[in-house]
Amino acid sequence: MKRILALIVSVLLLCATLAGCGTKGKLLGTWSASVDLAELMERIIGGQWVSEDYPVDSFPVTVELTFQKDNTFVLTLSAASMDAAAEKLMQQLEQQIYHNVQLQLDVLGEGMQLEDLFDITGISPELMMEEFREHFRSMGFTDTLQQDCTFRGWYKLSGDTLYLSPAEEIDKKACPNVSFTLEEGALKFTGCEALLLDKSFAAKLNDLTFTKS
Repeated sequence: MKRILALIVSVLLLCATLAGCGTKGKLLGTWSASVDLAELMERIIGGQWVSEDYPVDSFPVTVELTFQKDNTFVLTLSAASMDAAAEKLMQQLEQQIYHNVQLQLDVLGEGMQLEDLFDITGISPELMMEEFREHFRSMGFTDTLQQDCTFRGWYKLSGDTLYLSPAEEIDKKACPNVSFTLEEGALKFTGCEALLLDKSFAAKLNDLTFTKS
């Protein structure tokens, strides 16, 4: 009888262990979602590059969230999507660059137009924009955005709550946590404002639906 009871207890413990690992097993891997960070990018760039007449129309990027078996995680922006968005942004800002150069010409009071400037200097619009692109990249705007939107560390599951901490020792009372749902391959979060991220970006995470990459 004792052997039977011991066997039953063992089976129950195994079932409990498997049940506890079920959600984690489904969570493991890389999840992604698309988000437009135009407002955040515009704030980072500042008034030198954008204005009410020439705002950042869009800055679409992919958010990637990876959970590993060792209970580590990383939330970041896809490098490929950042490069693509930066290229589109520079195309958007082209008219703003022309506008700024024309304003400087107007200050000279000689009635010179952009076409006159290109003729006199021998500089083509394409070369001017290429120099602008190099200058834009050197300012590190996308690096700043990446830093503001990256959070890595350790995670711990407790029911439908996910504790995320930059330290390996997770104190549930102190570290940030979010609620989540995982249904039919769709991962959603609430309470992301508590995460150690740019607050406007963290708030956007609440509206995203992550799917396995």
